[in-house]
Amino acid sequence: MLISPPELAYLYEHVEHSALGLEVQEKLRIADPKVNAILRTTVSPTVMEGGFLINVIPGDARARLDIRALPDEDMDALVEQMRKIVGNPRVELVVSKGPRNPAPPSRLDTEMFQALERAQKKLFVDAITLPAMQTGATDSAFLRQKGVHAYGINTVLTEQDTLRGHGNDERASVQGLGLFLRFTWEAVVDVAAASNTSRK
Repeated sequence: MLISPPELAYLYEHVEHSALGLEVQEKLRIADPKVNAILRTTVSPTVMEGGFLINVIPGDARARLDIRALPDEDMDALVEQMRKIVGNPRVELVVSKGPRNPAPPSRLDTEMFQALERAQKKLFVDAITLPAMQTGATDSAFLRQKGVHAYGINTVLTEQDTLRGHGNDERASVQGLGLFLRFTWEAVVDVAAASNTSRK
């Protein structure tokens, strides 16, 4: 079953191709920025501060960078690479490391994942349950570090809703939230029943 348009499917299948990989990744960068952000660590300057008057040259300035690192990124090596790219000893890079450490992905053969698949088939008959890596962080990282399989689920969003994420007009529809509630209920009841049966 084809779940992506042929041109995108070709790119996804050749991301790590020895000869075409770099060209494919560049095409994905242009065609699908979200997928591009999943393939590599991204750095975005999100807060910049400096100066206090329009006609006075600032004595100093500060920028805060939002770094979305791949799970296996060597952060010390990344910071060193950034220092080399900046190439100015007067620019100080101060690292604020979060509490998350790399964690293994959750398995797809668990009762919980299968319950999610069954719940999805009840509400969204033609949909396919697929695992995906997010560009943001979730608390499931802490669970996965301790060997707990965790799966992120979300409300029903249109493509336009997704584009509004973190914007001042971010929103979700009441209908979408209702479907999300039903989906969650179906999955929880399903896995709870299976758990109860296994104890008998």
